[in-house]
Amino acid sequence: MKKLLETERLFLCFYEKIDYEEKNIDGIYSLLADPMTMRFWPKPYTKEQVKEWITKSIDNCNNYGIGRLAIIEKVTGKQIGDCGIMRGVFAEEECWDLGIIIHYQYEARGYASEACKALIRYAFENLQLSALRANTPADHKAARWLALRLGMKLLKIFNNSKNRDIETALYEITREDFLVRK
Repeated sequence: MKKLLETERLFLCFYEKIDYEEKNIDGIYSLLADPMTMRFWPKPYTKEQVKEWITKSIDNCNNYGIGRLAIIEKVTGKQIGDCGIMRGVFAEEECWDLGIIIHYQYEARGYASEACKALIRYAFENLQLSALRANTPADHKAARWLALRLGMKLLKIFNNSKNRDIETALYEITREDFLVRK
């Protein structure tokens, strides 16, 4: 995998088609198919949906220079999560969507914050984006706390048709807010 970013404990790496052929999807599949890890998503992913996830990310990278990334723990070399920035539509508005999934066995260790901070810095300093948004189920307290800790502001609560029509919180950080916090 090609590394994009490195933090103290993590490598954030691009997905590459050759790495995610049938025989090589176990790391990402064990993450996206795990019921506990995916408890705030509509449902865990099938192998076919994981392949679509990777293809969509690769397409996003080819079109915009960024997409979803594998989160690799430096010490073990194991994929412990997935994060990234994708073009998306939330609450009927197109935006740059910051997202993260950490395998439940690695939650509450600061990995999400570490990865997201690196992505936010990259988005504003390298990609020159004007704003990033993040959405999370309104009852996902840890994700909402993370958004606030990252300097994001709550924009609105809406019913998310992409996720069982559940109440969803939409957050945003602008480039100006990032520069002030820096």
